[in-house]
Amino acid sequence: MRSYTPTVIRRSDPARVEIEWSDGAVSVYTPAELRGLCPCAQCVDEISGRRTNDPASVPSDLRQSDLHMIGNYAISMRFSDGHHTGIYTFPYLRENAPEKRDPAGGSPSSEAGRAAPDSGGRASPGAGRPAQG
Repeated sequence: MRSYTPTVIRRSDPARVEIEWSDGAVSVYTPAELRGLCPCAQCVDEISGRRTNDPASVPSDLRQSDLHMIGNYAISMRFSDGHHTGIYTFPYLRENAPEKRDPAGGSPSSEAGRAAPDSGGRASPGAGRPAQG
């Protein structure tokens, strides 16, 4: 069975979002990756399901802020390009995790890529409060 339950969501800085999953896996996303994956109606045609934003056009130096929980099933955030309407469900994030998309095996969630816990940049899913960061 696939695990889509995060145990920790960490925004250690504006250029990184890290999710620790209940099965021990860790996914590390850049804001550009998340913006390129945005599932909102502005970025994905609601009728055809076709992506209308080009992930390649997202600036690599994009930043994120205001990371917060949406109920017990998703996160949302504001990007430095002004975009803020994406709701990223946990299954969607897990299925599109960078380590699953990196065929070279250089997973950003490998042990070498893990960040040490930061001071206060953690959110407890289900707590219903915004992530700190």
